[in-house]
Amino acid sequence: MNHNQNQLMFPRGLKQPEQGYRFSLDSLLLACYPGFKAGERVIDLGTGCGVVSFALLLKNPGLGLKVTGVDISRDMIELSRQNCLHLGLQSGFSPLVQDVCKINTEKRLRPESADHVLANPPYRPANQGRLSHRVDKNTARFQTSAGLDDFLRAGAYLVKNRGKMTLVYLAESLTPLLLSLSRYRLEPKRIQFIHSRETLRAGLVLVQGIKNARPGLTVNPPLILYFETKGRKKLTSQALNFCPFLACNP
Repeated sequence: MNHNQNQLMFPRGLKQPEQGYRFSLDSLLLACYPGFKAGERVIDLGTGCGVVSFALLLKNPGLGLKVTGVDISRDMIELSRQNCLHLGLQSGFSPLVQDVCKINTEKRLRPESADHVLANPPYRPANQGRLSHRVDKNTARFQTSAGLDDFLRAGAYLVKNRGKMTLVYLAESLTPLLLSLSRYRLEPKRIQFIHSRETLRAGLVLVQGIKNARPGLTVNPPLILYFETKGRKKLTSQALNFCPFLACNP
């Protein structure tokens, strides 16, 4: 199968840990929310197997985006390298082993070197869930090695003045997220709530902040992912228009 065929099937076929953390649709939604300009430099914090980076590159062909995928796990970074080759996206993606908590002290990435930073940070403290025996799975799901503030501090360090940081997070934790964004001078400018079904409360929220911007928040219409027909769950046309990769999400 050639690179074009691989891209059409994305995200099917991505290499992931057999027993560790496996990405979910929140990563695909994050990649499809921001909106980019030609030639922008993007940093994907906590890249894992690279799904967010590859999704945004595939969704924005021809823009010449340069994406750096950052992760603390060497194993995950190696998987992202393999996936990059599989998809033929070497010209747009650079993987980097780096602890999010040490970005502003080790300085392997220059301050204010990014136009846009994306993150799908761990949602819950380690004491709010059942930990796995897999360290990498806990790192991705729970705030064991890095929490929300660590990701925001890194994002504020990396993104240029008036640059953007976009995150996907639990809707129930929106208040602390917005407060923390403002504390790091990443003024919340745009949000969108994600509902599994129209009649259910929002489970996720997409939030975009702009560094050193003035207050002024736009709330986008809610995104409804599924509807039921004849007892079966199907993706809505709204969801597929927002994120075409959902059609091939395994």
